[in-house]
Amino acid sequence: MLKNPVVQMIFTALFWSLGGIFVKLVDWNPLCITGFRGLFAMLFLCVVFKRLPSFVSRDKDGKIDKKGTVELILGGFFYAATMFAFVVSTKLTSAANSIFLQNTSFIYLIILSPFVLKEKINWVDFVAIFGVILGMIILLGNGFSGGTAFGNFIALLSGLTYALATLFLRKQKNAHPLNSLILANFFAFVFALPFILKSDFPSVKSFTGIVILGVLQIGMASFFWCKAIRKLSAVSCVIIGMLEPILNPVWVAFGIGEIPAWNSILGGLLILAFIIFHVVLKGKKSLEN
Repeated sequence: MLKNPVVQMIFTALFWSLGGIFVKLVDWNPLCITGFRGLFAMLFLCVVFKRLPSFVSRDKDGKIDKKGTVELILGGFFYAATMFAFVVSTKLTSAANSIFLQNTSFIYLIILSPFVLKEKINWVDFVAIFGVILGMIILLGNGFSGGTAFGNFIALLSGLTYALATLFLRKQKNAHPLNSLILANFFAFVFALPFILKSDFPSVKSFTGIVILGVLQIGMASFFWCKAIRKLSAVSCVIIGMLEPILNPVWVAFGIGEIPAWNSILGGLLILAFIIFHVVLKGKKSLEN
């Protein structure tokens, strides 16, 4: 069952969804959180997959593949940018706003996938996309509340970087998209290192939260994501990944009492219904293949 790409993407979204609650609970500079989390995620992935960060892509003959190298680095860069944008926006706005604005990424993928990846969008995708858009309209019916305008802008920007990361990872479906994920965490740590060195070390509680973020929220999610994205289309990955914004505010609500508004709950349930519709049909198709 875990070999099914739809199931793998569901697990990816489940681990991703832990980000909101643990980022909220960690009392530290958001840039430091992202960098230190990246360190633990990178170490986890390197140990599990027995490989070191790679800055070049090679063909079957061992020669450097220039096109593949560009895709490798850009995939890592845009995913690193997404991680920073998510943590910063989560600190500056509500968890619901942060994660739902990030998932505007599917709009960019609808536009870019047919041209960049040559992937056709079928009727199942269109129905699911329509449902997700309708759910987001209901969810954001009262406007953005519970955060700053800058925080909402950063969350919206993360939707673009997430879409670009997904595109470049998907383009490596016949190579090793995991290398981009390892590289992304390396970039995150290196970029944040000056801020980490200037900051006081976090408390034991915050440090524990960062380890959990690195190993589970990023490490385990990357483990499943790099498998799913080699078989699922970019649009399918993002639609199924919308389970993350459904679960993210739920954990935050239970953990720190940040309760979403009624329209957020209603919109979220509608989005969930269309995700289930997409998962059932796409899952059936992937099993047949």
